[in-house]
Amino acid sequence: MIDHEGQLARREMEARQALQHLMSHGGIAAVLGALAGRSGGEVLLMDRTGATVERAGRAPEGQAFDTTFAVSVAGRFLGNLMLRLAGEGCNPLDSIYARQAAEICGIEMLQSLARQETEDRLGADLVEQLLDEDQPEEAITSRLARLGYDLGVGRRHIVLALGAGRGAPSHEGCQHVTQDLRWVAQHEGATALLAAYREHTIAFCSFPAAIPDRRMRAALQEALSTGDGARCSAGVSRVARGVQELRAAVAQAVDALALGQRVDGRLSPYYYEELGLYRLLAGLRARDEVQRFYEETLAPLARYDATHGSELVHTLDCFFAQNANASQASRALYIHRNTLNYRLQRIVEITGLDLDDAEARLALQLALKINRLSG
Repeated sequence: MIDHEGQLARREMEARQALQHLMSHGGIAAVLGALAGRSGGEVLLMDRTGATVERAGRAPEGQAFDTTFAVSVAGRFLGNLMLRLAGEGCNPLDSIYARQAAEICGIEMLQSLARQETEDRLGADLVEQLLDEDQPEEAITSRLARLGYDLGVGRRHIVLALGAGRGAPSHEGCQHVTQDLRWVAQHEGATALLAAYREHTIAFCSFPAAIPDRRMRAALQEALSTGDGARCSAGVSRVARGVQELRAAVAQAVDALALGQRVDGRLSPYYYEELGLYRLLAGLRARDEVQRFYEETLAPLARYDATHGSELVHTLDCFFAQNANASQASRALYIHRNTLNYRLQRIVEITGLDLDDAEARLALQLALKINRLSG
């Protein structure tokens, strides 16, 4: 028994020394590659959200057996290391190497997490600086340079605001998107800087002058069209040149995300320049005159719906969506044409606006868009 325990201790020490050497020379990929080669299966390293950080080897054909080893350092759970093997699964020697690999990878993951948390704090400060018009341009340029962001002559920039998709419980799905974004940026010779800001992740992308706008957008589309796209939505700014336009681009990206998620029928990514009239309304929605305009147009109808359980606002919205074609609107609403005519008459009576008048129709259409932004 003593000899057996001594052998296990020696095996663990040998495994640890060998894997530490690999980590110092090749990082996590080298450690997982060695483990996959030794075990003859597939090795997956996952973070605490279940996202795959790194993988090596190939999954066995046919039935596979998964053995999971917790990755934790000083009581802090960081994720799991999984061995996916054929046959009867993990043998004792594979288990020794896997446990040691989990510990060594855990230390590296903890250091990486600490670096990321520091970068997030610096990034949040950067975004605050960019949004603060009193901050001098020189200070922002200096901070961007310290964070490794390329502001060289001729570079063009796009800012993205990433957040939870519609109905998604959190923004964890965006972690996969940011990984793809970093990869695409490197592939295109671009610089990508990520910053946590409130409930968003703000991504700054600096492209070389030689890359045309069309290719820049295609590259971003590639990064955003992952399998987790439904869990992560993105607002995309206009192309910016220089620090001053970059400041505006941050607000554009955040607005594009917020507006895009409120406009029915639109799918992420939401491009700021494609949001049309909503861009103008977003800049005005906090002003008293906009609220007064809404009160004089659509508000009485919204209050009537709330009091009577009716759907006059929805009916009006559908009517306009069908280009004021009553036949098409009644079909879209699944109601009889006479029922639609009755509802339209009630809308006229409640709002006091004539639906045959072009200016009245425009006012109500604007009010409906304001209603979406404030809803």
